[in-house]
Amino acid sequence: MKEYIRENKFFMKNRTSILISLIISIVIFLAGHFAITQYKMRQILQNRQLAMEQAAYVTNTIENQLYMSLSATKALGALIHQYGNIPDFDKLAEQLIKLYGGISCLQLAPKGIITDIYPLKGNEKVLGGNLLTSKTRKGESIKAINTKLLTLSGPFNLQQGGIGMVGRYPVFVMNEKGDKEFWGFTIALIDLPEFLKLTGIETLKKSEYDYWLWYQQTDSLTPYVFSSNGKKLDLSNSINYSFDVPNNKWTLSFVPKKGWLNQRTVFQLLILLILFSLLCGLFVFKWLQKNTLLKKQTGLLIQNEEKLVEANATKDKFMAILAHDLRNPFNALLGFSDNLIENMHNYDIEEIREIIKMMNSTSQITFNLLEDLLLWSRSTTGNLPFKPEKIKFIEICEELIKNASIQANAKNITIEYIESEKIVLIADLNMLKTVIRNLISNAIKFTNNNGTIKVFAEQTQSKVSITIADNGIGIPPEKLLKLFDLSQKISTAGTASESGTGLGLTICKEFVEKHGGKIWVESELGKGSKFSFTLPVSN
Repeated sequence: MKEYIRENKFFMKNRTSILISLIISIVIFLAGHFAITQYKMRQILQNRQLAMEQAAYVTNTIENQLYMSLSATKALGALIHQYGNIPDFDKLAEQLIKLYGGISCLQLAPKGIITDIYPLKGNEKVLGGNLLTSKTRKGESIKAINTKLLTLSGPFNLQQGGIGMVGRYPVFVMNEKGDKEFWGFTIALIDLPEFLKLTGIETLKKSEYDYWLWYQQTDSLTPYVFSSNGKKLDLSNSINYSFDVPNNKWTLSFVPKKGWLNQRTVFQLLILLILFSLLCGLFVFKWLQKNTLLKKQTGLLIQNEEKLVEANATKDKFMAILAHDLRNPFNALLGFSDNLIENMHNYDIEEIREIIKMMNSTSQITFNLLEDLLLWSRSTTGNLPFKPEKIKFIEICEELIKNASIQANAKNITIEYIESEKIVLIADLNMLKTVIRNLISNAIKFTNNNGTIKVFAEQTQSKVSITIADNGIGIPPEKLLKLFDLSQKISTAGTASESGTGLGLTICKEFVEKHGGKIWVESELGKGSKFSFTLPVSN
């Protein structure tokens, strides 16, 4: 009973801190879950694209080999069209089989009757067969005559044994009257196993994919698989690459044996996200508890101020930057939550929803700031990849202005974006956002209520100059040369007593110089400041 009372007192005493910590943990988890979902989608799309490229390569090989093999029929047809017959058919057929590859045998069928076959051995059963009267071959033979196009039959079980495909090319010659007259067919018999071996498709059996090469049968409208790695055809989650063959269409389908996504990696990311969310909530709870204790011990803190300032000056640079960039968003979250707690019974559900939306937005901004600062930390230690890319300035500018609106609205400050021509520059996206966000935040900090901030860019042949100008209080001349020097402590309270560490401009300077640009400031007391920096332009 005593333990229950003790726990209940602890909860009541720290309910505000617990609520805020839970909200922040939930917001961070939701943001991370969204990022993981996007990662899953990107991985699936990337893996499907790689599979599609592999399928395109394989099908291109198959298609090229098929048309190469079938070209032998057209070569025979051209000779018949020119000379009327082929005296030494066996010798010519032998050379064509070696030249075009993938051919089991070649045949001549004047008036549709097979009279010549090379090689004859193993194909004796079809000699003398009439294509125009055969029940199984009559339809396609007449179709070839009517369309005057090469036709492909199969794959199917061959009369002479085995599985193969037959290409029939209708040959027409000029008669005595000068009209085209049907001569007969030139035929190429393709042995399927040998043909597939030439295409290299058999190597897919050792790959990371299950595959099926198939076509749809016209009589039953069901797929006929004639090459696979042994698995049953499954088109439910496959990528399918189709290509045309004479009077038909073949399709190559791919499915990864282990699926389109590495589920183990996703599970590990979720575990890390849960741990990170809980740690962030615990960090915030401890920070809030400490903040409450600090308020109660204001007198003691004032006495120890000099010691605390000295201790803070020796803190790790990264922790100082982290505190600087996260203070304002956390103050906003505290303000929203305190307001909600004190006035919850006076607000309707829509007003409460709006406050929670603002808390959510501020938490997302805080999360983004944390990512930017971690990127900067990795940059200073040489562990951050520098990835410049083409960026449309207007898109990121509008996004950052929108994100700064809560901070600006608190002082009724207007942020204007002056659009000139559509500027495309070369920069690392995360670094550029960090620079502009810091400069806009500083401009809000040192601008009086009802002030104005202007953001604009100018382009030359080789660079883009970006400027954030305000009509705030300005900077004394003796501080201008020290603004970007980390060794100099130049932290000044804002017009609404906003605090800071003075490290934000150091971040800006380092990131701008990383791009080969430079940053500078022009300021006049009582009239405002203008911060500008340059970046390479995209051609």
